[in-house]
Amino acid sequence: MENSYPDQLNKEDCLAPEKYTRAKKTKKDFHSNNEPGQTIVNAVSGTPYYGYKVGSKDEHQFWRVTIPVTNEELTTTAKLFYESPEEYEIHRNVEVDDSIKRSWRNKVNSKKIKEIITDDVEHTTVR
Repeated sequence: MENSYPDQLNKEDCLAPEKYTRAKKTKKDFHSNNEPGQTIVNAVSGTPYYGYKVGSKDEHQFWRVTIPVTNEELTTTAKLFYESPEEYEIHRNVEVDDSIKRSWRNKVNSKKIKEIITDDVEHTTVR
């Protein structure tokens, strides 16, 4: 998919509920680790995905969403990682268009196929 968004962001990276409100919450309802090089964690359970790093190509294997986070009048962002768009929909109570989900699945599946093809294969030389 061609990237037509600034700063190397894909459309899938920036999905947020259309009716996002800044209602004050007393409890954070997601897990996030935004530091590059740190282990990716599941936004719902907080389960770490060891071997998968924030800021690397590993991110492309997950459904990623960036949301605004406001703490004491300062708004920043949090990058959330899910195993699928459906997990995101249930967790954040939103709907994602089927065409976007299909596009994401195709992209993830094509990357997995490329990884399988390019895995190190032992060769035996016969003389």
